[in-house]
Order: sequence, then structure tokens, then C-alpha cells
Amino acid sequence: MRQLFLLVFIFLQLSVHSQTYEAIYQFKVNKAHFKAHIEKKMSEGTDPTLLKKAFDKYLNSRPAKAKFVFNAERSFYEVVQDMGIQDRKRKLDPALRFAGGATKYYKTKDKDSTLMHIKRPYLDIKEFLLNVDPNPTSLLNDTKQIGKYQCYLAEVEVPSKHNFKLWYTPNIPISFNILNYSNLPGLLIKIESQLFTANLISFKEVEASALESPPTNLPQISLEAYQKMIDKVNPFKDN
Repeated sequence: MRQLFLLVFIFLQLSVHSQTYEAIYQFKVNKAHFKAHIEKKMSEGTDPTLLKKAFDKYLNSRPAKAKFVFNAERSFYEVVQDMGIQDRKRKLDPALRFAGGATKYYKTKDKDSTLMHIKRPYLDIKEFLLNVDPNPTSLLNDTKQIGKYQCYLAEVEVPSKHNFKLWYTPNIPISFNILNYSNLPGLLIKIESQLFTANLISFKEVEASALESPPTNLPQISLEAYQKMIDKVNPFKDN
């Protein structure tokens, strides 16, 4: 009987271990922030026509969706392709860019870094893989109920100096997360920032085939090599 119980326990553990899940997120530009910024600049005497031209893409942004597929060993993240994503104007939509644009993200349990699949037609190497370290986060004690999830707060400071609030739930304990926020002790449910918000809108179990692997036929470059290519095409950089 004890052996039978042990076999059942092992079977259940293996079943959970092999499950694959898909989380869908929706990214939205915080239009109120940009409207307030425009009003402030207008009160300071800035030409309204110039302001409209500069911020039109933010005020007319459409929501973007992204999917995050994972199991106990690895994960994959990408923006969900929509009808207009190949459109140049749609590609420049801030919501799409905040969601990750055309870049795909891969993570494995045994590595701290995230592998990014990047396409940059204006660089010397047009398509490549790049390893990046996760964004440093600070785990805080704040809690909030978001839908059916009890969430905890983490913060990350990005180079733009806009602190992002990350709400995650330890009820779904995973080793991965969307974009480059992989060092949270639970699934990310919501991102809050001045510039945009991202919300988990669906979560379900899927077939294992939904979990993509990184391409094996692309060069993998260092962060230093990537920066050199960026500097090379930067007209303001002294090469």
C-alpha cells in the first residue's frame, strides 16, 4: 500500500510538472498622463499644433495583446500578431512597443538571463539572439486583490526613471515572467506605470506544442556587440 501511495504521489507530481499554461496580457497607453503633459506644455506657451504632432501616436494608440506560455522548465513570450502589426504606423504604436514589439523572449529554469530574439533591419546583423539579465526588482509588503488573485507588490526602476509597479501572485509560483521581469516569486498579474498599464486578461492550460523554442540557426551576440551596432547607426554618437 505504501508503495502504491508513493507511485500515485510521483505520478501526480509528474503531471503537474508537465502542464503548460498560456497567459494573455493587454497593454494600454496611459492617455490621461499624456493629455495632462500636453495641457501643461500648452499652459507654458508651447505651440498646440507641435504638441499634437508629437503626441498623436500616444493619444490614438490602440491596445496591444501579448501571450506568455510556460511550463515548469521554460517559457516563451511574444506580442500577439494582429492584422495591422506589419503596418509601419501600427509598428510604431506605443502600446505595441511597451508590450515588446517584434522581439520574442525565451527563458529556461537553469539560466538567470533571458534570451531575446531580435530583428533590426538597420543593423549589421539583421536578426540575432541576445542574452540579457533580468531587471532588478524590489519586493515590497503591499498587497492588493486583483480579480480573483491576491497580489503582492514589486517595483523596478528602468532607465527612463519611471518606476514600474509589478503586481504578482504567489498562488501561481513560477520561475519565469513576461518581458524581462523573470525574478518575481509568482505570476505577474498587472503592471502600473505613468506611461502604460498591462493586465492579465486570460489564463488557461494549453497543449505543450504551444510553447515555442528559440531558433537554432541564428547568431547569438553579446550585449557589448549589440551596443556597438547601435552606436554605429546613431548619428549623435561619435564613432
